[in-house]
Amino acid sequence: SKSGQHIELGISENNLFMALGQLGLTEELFGSTLIPIGTLYDPFVRRGLDALFFGVYSGAKFIMIGTPSGISLSPEGGLHQSLITPSIGMEMPELDYYEPAFGKELEWIFLNGMNNVSKRKRSMYLRLTTSKLNQDIFNEYNNQKDIKSLREDIINGAYLFNSNISDDSDQYKINLFSLGAMFSEVIEAQKELLKEGITSNLINITGPGPLYRDFHNNSLDGSHLLKILSNHSKLPSISVIDGHPHALSWIGSALGVKSISLGITEFGQSGDQKDLYEYYGLDKNSIQDAVYKILKL
Repeated sequence: SKSGQHIELGISENNLFMALGQLGLTEELFGSTLIPIGTLYDPFVRRGLDALFFGVYSGAKFIMIGTPSGISLSPEGGLHQSLITPSIGMEMPELDYYEPAFGKELEWIFLNGMNNVSKRKRSMYLRLTTSKLNQDIFNEYNNQKDIKSLREDIINGAYLFNSNISDDSDQYKINLFSLGAMFSEVIEAQKELLKEGITSNLINITGPGPLYRDFHNNSLDGSHLLKILSNHSKLPSISVIDGHPHALSWIGSALGVKSISLGITEFGQSGDQKDLYEYYGLDKNSIQDAVYKILKL
């Protein structure tokens, strides 16, 4: 109905994606546009993968939301911790995969996604976290930026969150790429690195899917990634994702620089979130160690 409708399918991910696929075709079938939104446990995206593929392939337009992401869902163990869903999101044609860290990013991305669905452009996959993140940090670092430009960068997949590089005379410089739940660890590592005389750009990736697609389509002409880094594009890079590291490992080759991609390559386990980040090499100390390694310090 025009007032909206909520349907509960229980533990039935295949049926969820079949429903999204059919509801996402009402414009083509009946001339009435819906914006179907489906939510599920992120690790169980894989359960309904065939139905998801068929829905997108058939031209259906919808929004899917998977949460919580990765080992950040620390108490529930490896079966409930999603590791390969970033790969699914990036590699599925006609599907925009986003993983924002802040509420304002999510707001802009969500509105853009609904607009794309209503205009029959693309479907969208949101991979979200339930980890707490101080939302004031976003305003603290971005309140002086041009809002229109910032919003466009976020929708295009990444933006320069902050930079403490003073000038070209800085001896040790690095580009830090953060995605989703890993933001807190990355910005804390950045603060510690500055104390050691290592300056950096912190690039917050909001949409690995659109960001890679833009690079793939514009690699010879200059991509969005090159635009936001400007004259710092040739610095070594570290990327951090709560998922398989290969989802962001292309960044180094895209920029033509040395890079280290941190992420999860083994099954997860139950534990305290802080302990798991340390065990799997995603905590601030592991990020610092990766920087020391790539700079040969």
